[in-house]
Amino acid sequence: MIVWEKIKQFVRGRYGNDELNRVLSFSALGLCVISMAVRFPWLNTLALALLAISLYRSLSRNTHKRTQEAEIYFGCRIKVTSFFSWQIEKWKGRKTYRFFSCPICRKHLRVPKGVGQVSIKCPRCGKKFLQRG
Repeated sequence: MIVWEKIKQFVRGRYGNDELNRVLSFSALGLCVISMAVRFPWLNTLALALLAISLYRSLSRNTHKRTQEAEIYFGCRIKVTSFFSWQIEKWKGRKTYRFFSCPICRKHLRVPKGVGQVSIKCPRCGKKFLQRG
């Protein structure tokens, strides 16, 4: 029981595991599998570096800094996922809609095809502009 108490005491106040650590760990695992298939030794080095970063983050006592890193990761992830979801929406509606971006605020807009030239009012900034539907 003494060993468990020492482990508990060591882990107390550490940052722990979060989504960024899981992504780093699974990326390292994927790189290890790929490096076994293609025989690139530098992929093993990269995988080991990702595992070391993940371990460092989870055992760190600087929780404020680790939280900031996680927020940066979430911001980047949201940008990437929203870009791909917009591309999927454009692909699914390509036969019935035309897609535009507002020239002022860059909000994504869609207009039915075949309606000729239409005046579009951006719901976010209120800018009106003409486009061919």
